[in-house]
Formats: sequence, C-alpha cells, structure tokens
Amino acid sequence: MSAHTKGPWRFDGRWIRAASTWPDPEADWYIAEMCDHVEAEGGGDAMVVNASLIAAAPDLFAEVEREYTDLANPRNEWDGRNTPEGQRKLCRLRDLIAKVAGRDPQDVQDDYGNRHLARSARKRRNVRARSAK
Repeated sequence: MSAHTKGPWRFDGRWIRAASTWPDPEADWYIAEMCDHVEAEGGGDAMVVNASLIAAAPDLFAEVEREYTDLANPRNEWDGRNTPEGQRKLCRLRDLIAKVAGRDPQDVQDDYGNRHLARSARKRRNVRARSAK
C-alpha cells in the first residue's frame, strides 16, 4: 500500500537500518541517523526511545493495516461495529493509513473496500475451479 522501505528496521545505536535483500542481502539500507544533541529533551535516553519507535514503524504500520482490513470487512460483525465509537475507531485507523501513505482518507477507504471485494471474488473463482475438477 505504501512506498516506505520494507521492514524490519533496526537501531544499532547510531543508525536506523532496513535489512536488504537486493542487491546484496548482507548490506543494510540506511533509513536515518540519530543525533544525540538535545540534552534538554532527555538526551541519550530520549534518542534511544525515539529511534526504537522509528525502527518499529514498519511493524506498527503493518498491524494498523491488518486491523483496519479486518475491522472494515463488512462480513466481520465485531461488537460495536455499528456504534458511533466503532465507526470512530475505523476512521482513526483509516486516517492513520492515509497519513502514512500520503493519501486521501476516502481513497484509502475505497481501496480497502475494493481489496475485500477482489479477495472475495478470487475466493469464489478458486472454489468454482476446485469443484470443476
């Protein structure tokens, strides 16, 4: 969905790096260098916590996408789905995805709805193909 560098990312004390599989699986991609120059904001401790949060971003984003995909599925009748709080929850997840992906929230909602429809159509085709054998 998004064009960010795929995870996992890790923090090595100075750099946030993404493991690479191309062109050299032994090489890392540098995402960011962390600087420890803001003593008033917690210095080194804050830098390590911030770097850890940044390094966890791909995993966190993937979890937000999974949660939204699951909860937005019209066949998933989770408790609270049709309540104002349930709809706010869906909107918060959708808006987070839109913010990370740099997209309009309505486009994200339409895209995930279309994914569900496409996935359902593929499942139906696969079932028909298996029963035709």
